[in-house]
Amino acid sequence: MQLSYYLFDESINKIQNIWKDGAKSPPDGYKKIRLKTEFRPWADAYLCENKPSIPAWVEFVGPCCVTGALVGVENISNSLVLLLKVKNRVFAICFGYGHTAIAQDLLEADFGLWVTANSLRKDGVRAIQARNIDPTTISRHLVVNHDSEMFIFDVDFLLNILTSLEGTPADPTLGMRIRGRDACYLTSKISIEKLKEKCAELLKAFKLKRKDDAFQMLRDVRHVKNKPRQKELDDALEQSLQQGVDTSIGLVLPDIGAYEKITHYDFGSSSKRTKLDDLSIAEVIDWIGKHARSNAHLLRLTFESYDLDDNLIKRFSLKQALVFQTIYKGDTYVHTLGRWYRIAADFVDRVNSDIGKIDSIPKGTWLPDIDQTNKESEGDYNERVQHTQKGWALLDKKNVRIVGASQIEVADLFTPAKQFVHVKRHTRSATLSHLFAQGTVSARLFKDYPEYRKKMKAKLPSKLKPLVDPKSSNVSGFSVVYAISAPPSKNLPGDLPFFSKVNMLQHARELDRMGYKVEFYHIHEK
Repeated sequence: MQLSYYLFDESINKIQNIWKDGAKSPPDGYKKIRLKTEFRPWADAYLCENKPSIPAWVEFVGPCCVTGALVGVENISNSLVLLLKVKNRVFAICFGYGHTAIAQDLLEADFGLWVTANSLRKDGVRAIQARNIDPTTISRHLVVNHDSEMFIFDVDFLLNILTSLEGTPADPTLGMRIRGRDACYLTSKISIEKLKEKCAELLKAFKLKRKDDAFQMLRDVRHVKNKPRQKELDDALEQSLQQGVDTSIGLVLPDIGAYEKITHYDFGSSSKRTKLDDLSIAEVIDWIGKHARSNAHLLRLTFESYDLDDNLIKRFSLKQALVFQTIYKGDTYVHTLGRWYRIAADFVDRVNSDIGKIDSIPKGTWLPDIDQTNKESEGDYNERVQHTQKGWALLDKKNVRIVGASQIEVADLFTPAKQFVHVKRHTRSATLSHLFAQGTVSARLFKDYPEYRKKMKAKLPSKLKPLVDPKSSNVSGFSVVYAISAPPSKNLPGDLPFFSKVNMLQHARELDRMGYKVEFYHIHEK
């Protein structure tokens, strides 16, 4: 059978005070059940049975039904939390919705991920989940139809963090199938009498220091376990939330496993909450500005995700959903999945070195300054450039569509030097993600599809039309230019947010493989 194993961090050494919201007793509806004498020294169990909830569709369908037709329609759920003390560490094994009753912030981070990584056969990987670290967060769940090695998934771990892993253990006595992130989901032949021994095996696997290159990404981006440093970083994040102006903050669903079931969220504190149709950082910051005290523990605010029938799917804190990156005391940190990661210094150095190799057009020599004082829009700026730069084509908002693809903006500007110029005001991570992706997608379509080249050529002025041959996929001589505005005091692209630089590198490498030259230009803000 499959069981879900959770390990609490080392601050928890007794089977108590492990409940959500810091409570000393389990949530309403849970009751302690009596165990046999031989289990009492190291185990406790709490049961929540026959918990009713009225499906959301009852309210929707009700108006077309005769009075009383839907009375008594309820969903019933049962849950159990089994707590065990093993080698001075506390485990929880949860059934049903039992995991919603325990304190997620007291769990050992990445317990299931490290147990799985340390237990898998080299060629035993079946599925992975990964996500990039960026306010525009893309989560991937990749499954192969038979056990394989990591390389088969073709995920660039320069840009992505491994968040979940599944496969076949090298030791068949451990189990037949293992999967993990914070929790470890293990399918094995197990009896309740052997449960303590199984927890000890998992604890041993968690403590191994595997040096397999396949999991180098777990060492380049390391979880910050120092409590004082976590507190300092949390304070910096809360300050950014209160100011409401930091553009490097985003929201992401902590667990994408039940994404398709979620129809809405409930967000807020214990006394004031609001319904959200989606995870929106703008709505969260607006709520904080209206309802949160200046000294409030903002990271403890909670989301609850619900399905169409108003059944609770998952409860998680704002901290678990926030994506953030910052430089603190000289080190680069990112916040995602409810925890802080320190980026290895040599990883940062490699990224900065590679960014320095991208050709930069000298500052102040090409495009004019953008009028930041009067908040000149990108559209107005692009029109002004087209009027001042003789022979340039304005392609902003002139989208091209071909069969099998959505409407794509070829570029903001196209020059007689065969440069596709993509312009973006400010250095916000979310908008930069869109900029880099737009440049790559347009370049790929231009190279691969004659129809795209033909439609793009039709939008060019007569003097530039000869530069585009719909019959030729040769892009030699073409450039993709990322033009980003920032104050003159900034040193771009070096001063971009760290993972925006990582994102840019990934796209630059893909463009280079296609045959394009990649260039960067710093537009001065005046």
